[in-house]
Amino acid sequence: MINTSFDVRRGSFVKAAGETIIENDLFYIEISDGVTYNRNIENIVTAFFESIEETTGLRFYPEYHGGEYDKIRIFLGDTSILSHPAGYSSYGNSEGAFINLAAISKNETLASQDYFYRELLHEMVHCLQLRNGYIPSRMFAEGHAELTARHIYRNYNPRYAPICFFSYSVKGELEKKIFSAKFEKYFSEMGYIYDVMGGSGIHSGGDIFGVYISKEFGVNYYSHLLRGFYELNLPGQSDVDSDEFGLYQAEFIRHIKHETSENVFADFVSWYWEYAAQCECDFC
Repeated sequence: MINTSFDVRRGSFVKAAGETIIENDLFYIEISDGVTYNRNIENIVTAFFESIEETTGLRFYPEYHGGEYDKIRIFLGDTSILSHPAGYSSYGNSEGAFINLAAISKNETLASQDYFYRELLHEMVHCLQLRNGYIPSRMFAEGHAELTARHIYRNYNPRYAPICFFSYSVKGELEKKIFSAKFEKYFSEMGYIYDVMGGSGIHSGGDIFGVYISKEFGVNYYSHLLRGFYELNLPGQSDVDSDEFGLYQAEFIRHIKHETSENVFADFVSWYWEYAAQCECDFC
């Protein structure tokens, strides 16, 4: 059970003198020279590791991969020195979570520490996702990572008050484009999605759709959908370049509808426009 008494902000801070490696049986943390970090960072990451598995029902080392993956890497430092095709400042992949970080110091605001820990959780969830199979929807992947991170971090820091995603959702013409009759198309098709919506649209769309799913079908239902899809063990599920990818993508949408409702995407859009302006805290 998640330890709700754990306070991630307790403990003294230390500056790494040279590259620092902290390793255990679950993962290793690589801290760049000069980065200020919490002395409890190993315990924090261990707690996050266990809570992500408990919350999602998935494993960082899934048995059916037969030990395919190496030990998870948690990188804290300047990610510009790393090689990443999309050039993200922070990102997660099947290798681990890579957090662009100048410092987590006692001199920084508590809000900035909250942001760091939630970002770490978010990227660790992406690592978990990719170790279990590929998700053919960027919206779903981002929404699942964000909702899971918020849900877990609330338990570790009850004083944390997350900003409702409705308050910084995309607005104007982009909002009308995304939350429209084409939402299912944007949710399922990935080839041109950044050109249509940009990163903010993908994150907002996936997150708010996840909020709707949770309210209509139960807390953590996004994880239920993901587990069920992985269990289908479809051709091409671990190969994003597979010739079967189009069918795999269509099956993902069929699976969501089967586990929710045939009109789930249209119902979500109606719900969004009915409640978005209210921005009540229980939406988050």
